Amino acid sequence: MNITLNTNKFNTYSNNSNKRQQIPTFPNYREQIPTFGGLGNMANVTGTIPKKSGLFKNIKKGYNKGIDFIAKYFTAPLVDSKPINLMAEKFKNSKYLFNHLLAVGSAITSGMYMYKTLKMPEKKPEDRDRKKTLALNQFLTFALSTAGAYLIDSKLGNWWDRQTAKFAGLRLNDENLAKEFVETNEAIRANNKLTIETNKGKVSKKDLKLLLDDTEPVKEFVKTRNNFKSMLPKQKRALLNQIEGMGLLKTMIVFGAVYRYFVPVLVTPIANKIGEKYLNRKKEANAAQIQQNQQQTQKAA
Repeated sequence: MNITLNTNKFNTYSNNSNKRQQIPTFPNYREQIPTFGGLGNMANVTGTIPKKSGLFKNIKKGYNKGIDFIAKYFTAPLVDSKPINLMAEKFKNSKYLFNHLLAVGSAITSGMYMYKTLKMPEKKPEDRDRKKTLALNQFLTFALSTAGAYLIDSKLGNWWDRQTAKFAGLRLNDENLAKEFVETNEAIRANNKLTIETNKGKVSKKDLKLLLDDTEPVKEFVKTRNNFKSMLPKQKRALLNQIEGMGLLKTMIVFGAVYRYFVPVLVTPIANKIGEKYLNRKKEANAAQIQQNQQQTQKAA
């Protein structure tokens, strides 16, 4: 039996020679490569590339002009006005400052809509009443939405603080943080309730407020924990920013849900009914006044 160590010809010289004979030569390759015959052919190639449409460029330019117009002639005068400056001075240290800023932004938007509505041209005599109805509905929608947003945000405050405390406890690997945070604030509320009952009718409301303790914010409570004290300064700042961001997130969710969902679904129909009732009563009062004037004129005649 004959045994051969090389049963194939993949690496043999003869096989490689055969393969080299099958490979096209360099001139054949050049014949397959497209060539450009100067600028004439280049023009044909570039001519097939579609030109960029200027439609969106004009839309963007118009949008920017509109934003600049609103900022210059409406937003800037409103922000620089005395009422806004007084309000900013009063609420600059308020813990509800972010809520107030969202409400002011909504007031600017609603005020612009009301102004544009009242300035609409009147083609028919009844258009004046329609404009007033629409402007009143816009005002009531803003007022009810803002009041609802503040109410829901305040009602969710204690629950959200507990969730924030749980978040901080996980970040600090402190299992008892959330529980002790709740217990601390419950003790403060119980003590305040006892203080109110004890001093009711004995001191003024202003002096009574001075006797009450504020509940412990999550941010300040976290600073008292040993795990927080052992963190690096950069880690401390990051955690405190995250805790503060949790409060802002809650407010954004509440105001966004109220203005974007509850307004069109719940608030707008209520505002429409209130506006219609108000204007109908006003029309009835005007009609009664006109009738009374006519009767007085007839008697005098």
